[in-house]
Amino acid sequence: SESRPLGRTLLTGATGFLGSHILRELLRNGVDTLVLSRGTDELDARTRLSAMMMYYFDEPLDETSEERLRVIDGDITDDDLLNLLKDEQIDTILNSAACVKHFAADDRIERINVGSEKNLIEVARSHSARLVQISTLSVAGENIDGKFPPSFRLGEDQLFVGQDLSNKYVNSKFKAEEAVLGAAGDGLDVKIIRVGNLMGRQSDGEFQINSITNSFVKSLRAYAALGYFPVSACDSTTDFSPVDEVARAVVLLAQTDREFTVFHAANAHEVQMGDVIEAMNENGFDIRIVSDPEFAEKLGAFMKAGEKSLLVSSLLTYASSDHHVHTFLKTDNTFTVKALYRLGFKWPITDAQYLHRIIEGLNSLRFFERDDM
Repeated sequence: SESRPLGRTLLTGATGFLGSHILRELLRNGVDTLVLSRGTDELDARTRLSAMMMYYFDEPLDETSEERLRVIDGDITDDDLLNLLKDEQIDTILNSAACVKHFAADDRIERINVGSEKNLIEVARSHSARLVQISTLSVAGENIDGKFPPSFRLGEDQLFVGQDLSNKYVNSKFKAEEAVLGAAGDGLDVKIIRVGNLMGRQSDGEFQINSITNSFVKSLRAYAALGYFPVSACDSTTDFSPVDEVARAVVLLAQTDREFTVFHAANAHEVQMGDVIEAMNENGFDIRIVSDPEFAEKLGAFMKAGEKSLLVSSLLTYASSDHHVHTFLKTDNTFTVKALYRLGFKWPITDAQYLHRIIEGLNSLRFFERDDM
């Protein structure tokens, strides 16, 4: 199918881990880009953006970027967003902004992840622009007490299949997708790109500055603190999706023909957790693989260890006290893998060298030494 050029692109979430890499990919491809970003009391929006680019890429926004980049100080949750952008030329909206917290006492998660989506839908309609929503494979939700068979995979043509969506973050991303698909039903040109387990760059392992928000690496930190890993989980798999490769995939998929709506942009080469634990041990950790009963015993004992119990809290599901068995539903990305091959893109194989770079990168951030989570 024929591709659709991005044209002038409005990018949100450009100061985030994925957003900053998408911005670099857009600028590398000569895309005229408009960034919506909030300033702070200390830094204006452009200076804040430039500082983040300096952190991730060792280079601030340079003069060559000036010709292709415009930064507007604004908030996607602002009710006046439509008026703020009314005089701008916008052909594509790439929304990578999100609150990635899984729990919050207030309405912050829904306000940012759902309310802002409705604002962007209005902007897209007013500019006749394509809206590309960056979502997450987490919308697959949870499987409670084996409702779905182990072989079930949420496909790219599915959203609600009866999965549990109690988690606030997952629920908000689900609702955002519902809003986008509803707008598509009303004629809006949309795409939803669900990303997988975002990890450090393929090129050098550079990881996100706020690594504390990444639930997967928090679980690695928990296993390191506990010193044990259950043998039954050694063959469980996960994707390591390097953020720079995901950014490339997002920009390519955002230009595909209108008839293709939902994609699963996750590394097709999954890794067994046994290999991840081995890589950690080879980097100086001492994590023993033990039987499930022994692991449960060690975890229970650690949880009684006062303040230190917080270090392993990520190993407990948020609803574990309800006496039901919770597992995360897996997803299928067959269509997206085939589409990306046709676009000249293939996912890198996650080998031992890459795993070592990731662990070393987290060590350089002193991630495993932190006790503030």
